[in-house]
Amino acid sequence: MREVTVEAQGRVRELIGSADLICYPMGSFYSSVVANVLVKGVGDAVAQAKCGKIFVPNPAGDPEQLGMGLGKSVAALVEYLRRSCVTPRPVAALLNAVVVDRRYPYPEPLGLDEVEALGVKVIEADLGHAQNLASFDGRALARVLVSMGNGGL
Repeated sequence: MREVTVEAQGRVRELIGSADLICYPMGSFYSSVVANVLVKGVGDAVAQAKCGKIFVPNPAGDPEQLGMGLGKSVAALVEYLRRSCVTPRPVAALLNAVVVDRRYPYPEPLGLDEVEALGVKVIEADLGHAQNLASFDGRALARVLVSMGNGGL
């Protein structure tokens, strides 16, 4: 089997570099989040961007992450970002923080110490709908993310 490498185009790198905030959002971990960072050069563009880099994990779990917990998910995201780099990059250049709401049933083991051991800050925020703990309030999440843009970390 022949390996195929896809490289990020110049315009994609420019857009990443001009971001006010890079957010790895909720979604299917491998098919939505990781798939977007596998392109060669994406990690380098992220590392060179002068903004915060945030991961917002799924609050109620994801079938693609069975048994991983948050700590292992963050470590996997960082590893895939590093693989997309042409130049070796430190964790701090690729991911600065993870936003969580402890009232949610994140998959166990949570592993917040694993996240912090990577040098990634854990930010706890009130993100939930009062009536539905299985979903985030989009406005609350947007407020948190906007507060982190342009160096607000």
